[in-house]
Amino acid sequence: YFHFIFDIVSKIILTKANLKNFKKIDFFYVSNLKKWQIKILKIIGIKKEKLIDSKKNNHIYADKVIALDHPWYNKGYIQHQLRTIPQWIINQNRKIFLNNSKKFKCKNKIFLDRSNSNYNHCQIENLSDIKDLVLKNKFGIYKPETLNFEKQIYLFKNASVILGAHGAAFTNIIFCKPKTKIIELIPSDHPNQKCERICKVLDLKYYRISTKINNSDKNFPYKIFLERKHLKLINKIINL
Repeated sequence: YFHFIFDIVSKIILTKANLKNFKKIDFFYVSNLKKWQIKILKIIGIKKEKLIDSKKNNHIYADKVIALDHPWYNKGYIQHQLRTIPQWIINQNRKIFLNNSKKFKCKNKIFLDRSNSNYNHCQIENLSDIKDLVLKNKFGIYKPETLNFEKQIYLFKNASVILGAHGAAFTNIIFCKPKTKIIELIPSDHPNQKCERICKVLDLKYYRISTKINNSDKNFPYKIFLERKHLKLINKIINL
């Protein structure tokens, strides 16, 4: 999800800005097309009929192919490049999608539950402890992947505090209003700093809760265990 918004959508933004006959492009060759991607592409003006799924069509013929380099990763370790994601990518994605939010009944203090994620990294071992804490602080517990794109925008746009383990759902902090508290739970050896970068650009209040290193299970890397000191710190930040 993060890479679709920050890589693919950003490439389309660049293409639209620099190609006078953008509307005359016949087809867009997309990898492993999903329903939510079709919806997002529709918002930026690309109809489903113009999409070719590379999973179904491994080879294509064309008179002209337009291809772009990666919009923000150009050297070294990709995690380090996240520290300097161009400001225009954050601002343009926010500008394009922010007004497509769909209002629904939700709390303004939200906990992001990634326990059903397709990816096993950054799972919280003692999830019940953090859930007890957030419920006492009148949080809503949400699994963003169960909400459509428009409701995800509204959920983050409406939030005053967002708490959760590092993961793709934090991409949506690009829709938050200034001064929103962002509390990211992440192992101390995890190098990702995308949230810090987005928060700096959008004037969000960022808090990083670093937990002990635990990669003992290769199938579940970057495990997160919240000690009592972490829970106390989180509670303190919530109530600042």
